[in-house]
Amino acid sequence: MSSKIIKAPTGRLLLKIKNRASKRRILYRTVASFLDNDLIISAAAIAYFGMLVFFPTLLLVLSLSQQIFGAEFYQDLLKYLRPFLPGSYEFVRRNIEAMSQVSTGILVTSFLVLLWAGSWIFTVVERAMCRIWGTHPRAFLHGRLLTMA
Repeated sequence: MSSKIIKAPTGRLLLKIKNRASKRRILYRTVASFLDNDLIISAAAIAYFGMLVFFPTLLLVLSLSQQIFGAEFYQDLLKYLRPFLPGSYEFVRRNIEAMSQVSTGILVTSFLVLLWAGSWIFTVVERAMCRIWGTHPRAFLHGRLLTMA
């Protein structure tokens, strides 16, 4: 009696993928599509605008938290952060105290930068989605107003 070994389907057969292209061809087309759609530029733009938004957000959060929780909030924050900042504790303490004394004009400017740069993040994502779906992005002003809202 001969025993036949029956192999279970693996890979593409298991997933019922009908693409018979080689793995090299699939990888090549993936990389080519990635580069054709300017996804590297989109990723860099999201990272850039994310970093641009970071400082104004930090400034607004610290200032508003001082208004809401009082001046002792900074002392509690510094006590909490001290174990994590062994070498730079004094530097961080001076900067946090300096940020607590910002003017209203700087806070308003920080808020405007936060809105403008933050809306660019959503604009980049929207344009990437439009490339994926083959549609056209909104007009500049219309898209900017929607992302700021």
